[in-house]
Amino acid sequence: MDAIYSGQSATLAFLEGAEVRVHRSNIDEFTIAREGLCYLYRGSNDAVFLRGVTEAEAQRQFELSWRKDRALRLTLIAIDPEEAEDLQRDALDCLEELITNDQVVQFIENQLYSRPFPADVELEHILSCPSWPLTAKMLRDALTQQAAIRERREAWDALDASLFDKIEKDIFEEQAILRGAFRILSSTDLTGTNHNVAILECYRILASLPNARSVVSKWTHDFKLESVKLHLIKDNDEDAKTRHEPAARNQLSPFQSFSNVLQQQNAIIEKLRLGSVRLARRYADELVSSQLKQGNHAYAAKSLCKLAQEAKYFGLNSVQLEWALRATDVYPDDPWAHGQAADALLEFSRIDEAIVEIDLCEAKGDAEFAATARARILRYQGRLDEALSAFRAVRDTYRNSERNYFAWFGSAETLREMWKFEDALAEYDAAIQEYPNHVPLLCGRAAVLFDLGRSKDALEAYGDPRCEDNLYARNGKTTVLKETGRLDEAIDFADQSIELFPTDPVSRCLKADILRASGDYLGALQVYAQVKASNPTISVAFSGFAEVLRDMRRLSEAVAAYEEAAELFPNESRIANGRANIRKVNDELAVSLALYEANVRKFPYDLIAKVGRADLLKRLKMDEDAIDAYNQIIKISPNYRSARNGKAAILAALGDYAAADALLPVGLPATRDDWIAWHIRGMILLRKGFYDQAIKHLEHGSNQSTFIRERRYFARALSIAQMRKGEFEKAFKILETTGGGISNVLRLHALAGAGSIDHAKAVYHELSSRCPSRLVALRDAIAAKFGISSEPVHYNDNWIFEAESDELLREAA
Repeated sequence: MDAIYSGQSATLAFLEGAEVRVHRSNIDEFTIAREGLCYLYRGSNDAVFLRGVTEAEAQRQFELSWRKDRALRLTLIAIDPEEAEDLQRDALDCLEELITNDQVVQFIENQLYSRPFPADVELEHILSCPSWPLTAKMLRDALTQQAAIRERREAWDALDASLFDKIEKDIFEEQAILRGAFRILSSTDLTGTNHNVAILECYRILASLPNARSVVSKWTHDFKLESVKLHLIKDNDEDAKTRHEPAARNQLSPFQSFSNVLQQQNAIIEKLRLGSVRLARRYADELVSSQLKQGNHAYAAKSLCKLAQEAKYFGLNSVQLEWALRATDVYPDDPWAHGQAADALLEFSRIDEAIVEIDLCEAKGDAEFAATARARILRYQGRLDEALSAFRAVRDTYRNSERNYFAWFGSAETLREMWKFEDALAEYDAAIQEYPNHVPLLCGRAAVLFDLGRSKDALEAYGDPRCEDNLYARNGKTTVLKETGRLDEAIDFADQSIELFPTDPVSRCLKADILRASGDYLGALQVYAQVKASNPTISVAFSGFAEVLRDMRRLSEAVAAYEEAAELFPNESRIANGRANIRKVNDELAVSLALYEANVRKFPYDLIAKVGRADLLKRLKMDEDAIDAYNQIIKISPNYRSARNGKAAILAALGDYAAADALLPVGLPATRDDWIAWHIRGMILLRKGFYDQAIKHLEHGSNQSTFIRERRYFARALSIAQMRKGEFEKAFKILETTGGGISNVLRLHALAGAGSIDHAKAVYHELSSRCPSRLVALRDAIAAKFGISSEPVHYNDNWIFEAESDELLREAA
């Protein structure tokens, strides 16, 4: 079959004898006589004749041609300063869909690289908006090559018309553009040695045109490395004292100046990413100074605000604050500068100062940003109901704003902090419908999926191509890998993130938490200490540091670390709950209960505080109160695994094994909570007298769980099972990897049962001075049974066994 298509005319025609079957976009197929074929493509210069082609292949080529033509038209609308803003936004939305195809992008770039942008083009609204990332990248790439594009265009225009004796210069130029010659020469890496390769490629693609070799030779005779000068900061090393100076200011058009500023900003951002903060500060000073010398105070403030946001992304909050505050000094009338200053001050919990900047932001004309910032403060203060209402009011009031995603994100994250995960997911889904390429929204949705227990879906969401190499997405993926026990993968991925973003404190805290989970406490402590010292605004570094001290049984130091963290971050529920928990670990149960009850009042939506209180009631054997507390949590969040495990542990301790088992998940475990549930089920087998089954079940947990803390739970349970079978030496060997609390009492039992009475007496003597009050009766019963003490025997083996297993059930979940 023969066919003819044209993207410009949106027409595909199939030649079938004397008739032509015509297909046009958005019109039903129709048939015309062959004589009318010439009228179909009138005014088009891109018609292509296909001989002996299948209908499917013709359709494929036609659709690609149509996409190229429409994408080019939309690009020209988007960058035309005379077009209406609404039309430009619509064009950009459509363009973003079309340029997912690399061939379409290259077709547009062939045109963009053929001549420099007009001086009055303004692209900042496109480059700074996350709604059009593909378009922004394409235009940003073209912007960075404006100097090279200008030089190639000037060289082309200077070519003598006599070179084109067998073909008109305009026709040759049209083919050179379509085939990509301008793009190849203008986008060659000017800091490399690829110029000859580019020239040879031009010879190849233009070879079929008359006199092509002479044309290319003349066109590229000055195409040398030193002939093209990029106005970028030279930064080969930190001690470099010479740099290329930009061309005289009066020789630069406004658009050239904008292009140079963009390149300088990109150089500064790269320095931030690499952690070269001193160089970044120096280059930022030079950029701002040059803008101020030109009298461009507004542009200098915009540069500082943009760089401040980049510093925040890389975790450099002190740099963020420095540049944001400087922006308000440089141009006090810029509302965005005051908004960025407020954002930076919030990172340091300087609420009163942030409110002042928010008021100035509104007074200078940006009521939307100010309203969103006030909602953020409410959320920061834990006033979640008020925060949610405030975010939704902003979202509804400014529904047509390009920045409305901030309010969407705020409302979704507030719902997440309220543990309304289904509502949060629905909020994120609705937001992504409005802003499909806003990466923080995509990452937030992935986090909620993991909150809902959908770890596979969460990993897939973090792997979305739109999130590729995004720091937030990488940290989210690391978290999922860590929490699902894939610790080797998690540590490798965290290390990759640290290599890519060496200044990011969150990546390092994640690495520290992985080290902690795998039992490398010293390594974890070192990393947390480094982050605390370099990033004093990162609360997770302080709580993580205290948690490692707790796991190392350095309890007095852990208590002090939590007190320090609570003073620095009074509104962080994780720290408040950790502070309560360390008192429980330190056997200060009354103090712990009071702290948990205070946390429940202060953070009414925080289920971690509620489950911490319920766990403590369980430890205190206030079983009815504990079950009631767990039921209230499960009513709010039916699938909250920690609460279900806690209730199952009490029911198992009370002997209601069927009800306990019904609360536990089925299938193989992955997360920490899954492994705790596995431990409880093993304890049920043990208490029911199925010792061999229990041992097999618990050994699986001990061998397969990657979490060191949970492996200790399994070791303690295994030791009880072995002692129940009379294998005390095996039990003692198992207990070698555990310590503290019930482990020491079990060790006493194992030593005494194995006949190591002297060793057992030494352990008993140690326990006499530092045994938790709840374990004293058990300690004394074991000592009396084996003659370690002179006390009479009051309890038999069954009582000792029940007491040991009861303690494990109340401790582990």
